[in-house]
Amino acid sequence: MKQLVDRYDKAVSLLMRTLWPEMTQFKEFGLTMPQFSLLRMIHKIGDAKITDLAETMEVKPSAITVMIDRLEAGGFVERRHGEKDRRVVRVSITKDGESILEKAQEKSKQVLAKYFAGLEPEELEQLVTINEKLAVIAENIKKASETREEMESCCTHE
Repeated sequence: MKQLVDRYDKAVSLLMRTLWPEMTQFKEFGLTMPQFSLLRMIHKIGDAKITDLAETMEVKPSAITVMIDRLEAGGFVERRHGEKDRRVVRVSITKDGESILEKAQEKSKQVLAKYFAGLEPEELEQLVTINEKLAVIAENIKKASETREEMESCCTHE
């Protein structure tokens, strides 16, 4: 098992150094990788609170605010204060933001397709199936860990 883990680690490290930078190069769209990730998250969530975005990305709200400033300046998002509580700031994606996000995502998919072209159809099917299975395993481990942490914090506060 150790040898397979080492081989996999080496392969993934090489992919991250080669494939990932090409997939996440969004300067032509006026976006950095973190801005792209944030824009994608806002698109997925819809109308989002800055504090929720910061928590999800595991950064301080001030870091999100700086990225939102840049995305807003580019016309990709719009920011509003809450009607009931003006301290709450909400962000949503604009039509321009949706358009640029779609173009950036399409570029990433084209890069993947270029690399996938070197695989036989059966190999590609296996790769996708195994990665889907790993994603489910990872999600289950994450949920179990979060549940365990919630239970531990619940029991320690009594």
